[in-house]
Order: sequence, then C-alpha cells, then structure tokens
Amino acid sequence: MSSENSISEKEEKEHHIQEFNKWNATIDEQLPKLSKPQATVLALWSFGIIIVRSCSISAVKLILAGLFDIKENTIRQRLKEFYLDSNDKKGQKRTQVNVRECFVFILKWIIKHWKTKQIALAMDATTLGLSFTVLAISVLYRGCSIPIAWTITKGNEEGEWNKEWIDMLSLLRPAIPDDYAVIVATDRGLYSPVLFRYITKMKWHPFMRINKGGTFRPKGHKDFRPISSFANQSKTHWQGIGTAFKSKPLDCTLLAYWEEGQDEAWFILTDLPPDVSNACWYGMRAWSMVSNTPSEKVWDGIGHVWNLQQEQNVYGWQCLWQRSISLLLVEKWMPPFVKAHFHAFIVQLSPMLSNPIARLASFDLVG
Repeated sequence: MSSENSISEKEEKEHHIQEFNKWNATIDEQLPKLSKPQATVLALWSFGIIIVRSCSISAVKLILAGLFDIKENTIRQRLKEFYLDSNDKKGQKRTQVNVRECFVFILKWIIKHWKTKQIALAMDATTLGLSFTVLAISVLYRGCSIPIAWTITKGNEEGEWNKEWIDMLSLLRPAIPDDYAVIVATDRGLYSPVLFRYITKMKWHPFMRINKGGTFRPKGHKDFRPISSFANQSKTHWQGIGTAFKSKPLDCTLLAYWEEGQDEAWFILTDLPPDVSNACWYGMRAWSMVSNTPSEKVWDGIGHVWNLQQEQNVYGWQCLWQRSISLLLVEKWMPPFVKAHFHAFIVQLSPMLSNPIARLASFDLVG
C-alpha cells in the first residue's frame, strides 16, 4: 500500500513540475528581453510566491527546494541573485535584469487578455519611509491594479518627476493599439500641465484631479472663477470646457463633482469633451490603493522583505518590484486548475517541512 502511495505522490510531483515548466515557458515567451536563466528565476519567484502567499525568500526557498529536490541554500542563492546588480553576483560575465525593457511587454501581455478597447491607467507616487519614492503606472482592473512600469528614486531628492513619468509613458505607448481609448488618472499631487499635454500628444486622455484652490474660466465667459465654486456643496456637479488657471493657462474640460457621502468635491481636468466624460471614472483610481486578494497584500508588504543593509540599492528595489508584478500576473491569468493543483501540493508537502513559516503558509491556503 505504501508503495502505491509513493508512486502516486511521485506522479503528482512530476505533474506539478510539468505545470511549472509551462509557466516558465509563458514568462519566457511574454518577456522576451529576459535571458532564459532570468526568465527561469522569475518563474521560480512568482511560482513560489503564489503558493506560499508571501514574498519571503525563506518561505519561497523551502517550497521550491521540496518541489525540485534542490538544496535550500542553492535555491536561495538563485533567488537572491535575481535582484542583485552584476557587480554583486558571484562568477564572471554575470548580467543584471534591465526591468525597463520589460515594461512594454508586461503591458502587451495584459492587452492580449483584455476584452474591450477601453483601458484605464493610474499614475501614483508612493513613499517608502525616507529612503525611496516609487513612481508607478498601473492598469486598473476589476477593483485592483497591475503595475506595468515603475521608477524608484531616492526619497529625499527634490524636483519634479515629469521626466520620469514621460520616460515611462513613452516606453508603454507601443503596447496599446491606436484604436483603444485610454484614460490616465492622477491624484492631486501629480497635476502638471507638461504631463497633461504630453498625454494628449500620445492620443491618450488625461484625467487629472486638481486642488480646489485654482481658477477656471468657462468658454464664452470673461472672468475666471474659483474652481471650488463649480461644486461647493454636496449633490452638485458641473462640467464644461474652458481655461484652467490664470498664470499658466490650460485649455481643457473641467469636471466638478460632489456626490452625496463624499467628504469633498472632485475637480478633474481632461481633454475629453464634456458630453463623453464622466467624473465617476476617476473613482477607479482608488483601485490602485486597495488590497483585495492575498497577492495584492503581498504587493503591499514588499518593503518588509528588503535587506536593510542594502536599502540604498535602487536596482535591487526595481527587481523586487518586478517579481511582485509577476505575482499579480500569475494570480490573474494562471489557469485556475493549475493553481488548485499547486495548492493541493503544498498541503501534501507541508508535513515534510520543519520551518514553521512554510507550515503556516500551507495552513493559510487551506484555511
């Protein structure tokens, strides 16, 4: 009887390895700028993360070592070197991942699965303590977001980010067909007339929230009015074309919207005509700040896995971001039956693991 069980477990393990190989081939195909070794390690990272629901290298290495019968230290070194720059890797002629080359292919991958010709992007700046500021562009999708391009700057650097945003937008532009309608939503702190004009030049549509302290002159009117006057109480809204701001005028459409239950009004500038614009679309931008699934919670917690001794290594952060992106992609598009097989596998594997992190991870999957 034990022999039959042993054979069954062996066949099950071989099946899981076959499914991993399919996922590895998918990453190799969808991210062609990665070398085959780089694609394999990214597949290992994403595959391990989706099983244990954690970015912890300690938890991921245990699962992968058990699956592939590799020593834990060996798999740990392979995972760790993924986010080291070439000078910090062992051996000669070692290369590092150029994450920027992958941005357009991540977006193309998403577009292949997109069901409509309308897509909403969000631009966000997130500060990680005093060390880093992450500038990220994300696709808004079903209550959450998938980051597709990011730049990590030192947290105490002064100056505007227009150059970084424009560089990322220009990298992404070839991924979206010309017949798609694209809106790009930004929060109040990111408004810039330079960015507004660049997005319109791309034939995309800015959807930029602004502070209420500015002014706006509706078309056909002589005088500028305070922007706050266009929606100065709950249950009021207004939209129309005109010119925003006296000092640096911008011809645009203003959407003023104060819905019942909101703490304050939204004031949004766009290039879309008023009759085809809806301020409610801006609500989708909140998806970039919501964590609804285990994978997005892992994304939110990525800062906790970075070695504090390396905290000034911006390149390392870029690659940590990359493996979290792969997690979101595998969560959204790995076939459900494949994920179910691997969730079952970790339940079988957990008694073999002495590490309590891995056992807790397996309990979380079945619980």
